Amino acid sequence: MRVCGTYEEKTRQKRQPQTSKETDMKNFIPHWGKTVRGLMAIVTVCMFVGLASIPAWADSPHYLRAAVSLDSDTACYSVTIKEAGLGNSGFSELTYSLTCDAQFTVACVTGNKKKHVVQGQPKSGETELTGQTTLPITNGQTNGTISLCPAAEDLPDPGCTGNQIEVILAASYSNCELDDSLGTASPTLGNRSAGSLFVVVE
Repeated sequence: MRVCGTYEEKTRQKRQPQTSKETDMKNFIPHWGKTVRGLMAIVTVCMFVGLASIPAWADSPHYLRAAVSLDSDTACYSVTIKEAGLGNSGFSELTYSLTCDAQFTVACVTGNKKKHVVQGQPKSGETELTGQTTLPITNGQTNGTISLCPAAEDLPDPGCTGNQIEVILAASYSNCELDDSLGTASPTLGNRSAGSLFVVVE
């Protein structure tokens, strides 16, 4: 009875070629390891970029609020703002410039005990107004109000004479932009207009 094979037979058994499944598994393991390492590297880079962008945005000037209004008692256009991200600006205060296209209707009036009477035809005209306001920076942010108020030289001349006084009857503001002197994009500022005014021009 044959108990075991010869030395040559044992050697041939040890050197039998691997099956396709064994070969595929051995090839798969190193490739899978490379894939996992690649994915981990990508995730690490994305996390680093994301975290780095948070302080960069926080330290960049940006408006948190910009509310507009038109005062019927003064015919002034105003923007109330709050701007943050000013900690690295290097300034303790900022000068804001507000610019708008404006249109006004003015007239000459005389007064008596009962009412004011418009003399002649009201006169309308357009102009570009620019006003500046300086606001202090505290804890990397600032807030306040920037206003545009028409002066006599900004208005069309209605030709008032004698004891007549000049008044603004209507005001309209459009295409307004705000400049914080740092190059920050202007917030969106709405148009405002008002009629039936009676604002005495000083």
